[in-house]
Amino acid sequence: MYKTFFCVLASSALAFTFREDYKHYEEANGWIKLHKVPANWQDARLRCRAEGASLASPSNSNIRNVMVSVMITESVDPGLGIYSGIHSTFANGSYSTIEGVPISDLPVSWATGQPDHVYTENCVIFHMNGTVEDVQCSDAFEFICYKKFEALTMNKCNTVDNEYKWDGRTSHCYKFHRLGLTWSRAHMVCTAEGGYLAVINSDTEAEVLKDVFAKYPKNQIFSTYQDSAVIGFREWPEERSWYTVHGQTLEDAGYDKWPTGQPDNAYLGGETQSCGAIWRTALLDDVWCNQQFAFICEKDPQYSPNIY
Repeated sequence: MYKTFFCVLASSALAFTFREDYKHYEEANGWIKLHKVPANWQDARLRCRAEGASLASPSNSNIRNVMVSVMITESVDPGLGIYSGIHSTFANGSYSTIEGVPISDLPVSWATGQPDHVYTENCVIFHMNGTVEDVQCSDAFEFICYKKFEALTMNKCNTVDNEYKWDGRTSHCYKFHRLGLTWSRAHMVCTAEGGYLAVINSDTEAEVLKDVFAKYPKNQIFSTYQDSAVIGFREWPEERSWYTVHGQTLEDAGYDKWPTGQPDNAYLGGETQSCGAIWRTALLDDVWCNQQFAFICEKDPQYSPNIY
């Protein structure tokens, strides 16, 4: 039987703005969001980071109690628990939070028989009764993201992320990511930020993305491929047709300009080019989905995320 921690109510202070899909908790001195879609530990960490937060750990008794309250309110399976930011991925058996706080300093205890280190279990889940358990990082669990309180201001792009820049030609906002990721990871990051992989809807928007790309010379891009950036379209192999992340064909979206010889569906290690990108000219390019490219996210300032 799980012992009950006291219930913690979310603050309704609207002045504390971070994201509309997060709740502010005075007791935790920050904002919290429970992700109901299970993910492996690395994807959970990356999603929280992309949202401007971190994978939550029961760093003190207040945060621990809020985490328990949220788990109860959101009907998390008490037999499963949720991922915490506690891990030993740097050194087997050396557990600490993402922020570097050792597990010995946290208000938690190991569940009976834990840690058992079966198959090198380097990630840690948190249970409603305040105990923790080591699991394989590839396992999928629900998780909580936490953002410590700080004074934040929403910008013109309806986000606190000032790397999103508004462009009057489209009345949309754009962010260039210099660190290369695969197309799927890039899609996840843009979505977590409250946007989407950029979709070109006109020649004007193509010029916008060309200008965004031009601000980043090759020596500022951390990818093998420094003249291409992933955007929001890919091929559906069953149809051999290209669709945007909004479900439109390129023609219906308003832009379908490729350089001569493209798409060429080149092979690399048995992989064909099924994901979409642009060259620095803003002409379209087909690229390998398993290779890491810089990417461009787009955000509609009128849209607020409610992502689970």
